Amino acid sequence: SIYTSFSEDFKKQNLELSINIEDSLEVLLDYRLFNLAMHHFFQNTVKYAKPYSKITLTFNKDTNTLSIIMTSKYISDVDQIFKDGFSSGDGGTGMGMSVIKKALEYMNAVFYIKNGPKDKNGYARNDFLITFEDIQD
Repeated sequence: SIYTSFSEDFKKQNLELSINIEDSLEVLLDYRLFNLAMHHFFQNTVKYAKPYSKITLTFNKDTNTLSIIMTSKYISDVDQIFKDGFSSGDGGTGMGMSVIKKALEYMNAVFYIKNGPKDKNGYARNDFLITFEDIQD
């Protein structure tokens, strides 16, 4: 799994990953593109998630939506985060979220973010939602 390559980074940040997805769930998608998207997502998670927090992945079969919920740095402008080269000034290239969105769109998925209010330390509950349009049963 793509998570395995980040497991040591998660441990260093004391991040807990909880996966609530049925073992029997099958989704037809482009394996390489989805792994590319998740690689960039976990890379950003390690950078921006609040240390000592929990990241929860849940798939809702009724809405075909993968929810990734975490407490991470507050996202002040959700629209900007998807633009090529947009960076929060942490030394990154600003390509991660753009690559994620493009890879998912190529697979007919919609990627969007709902963020909660910022706390006094600059963190917020951020819900990263991926809705797959073409799920075949």
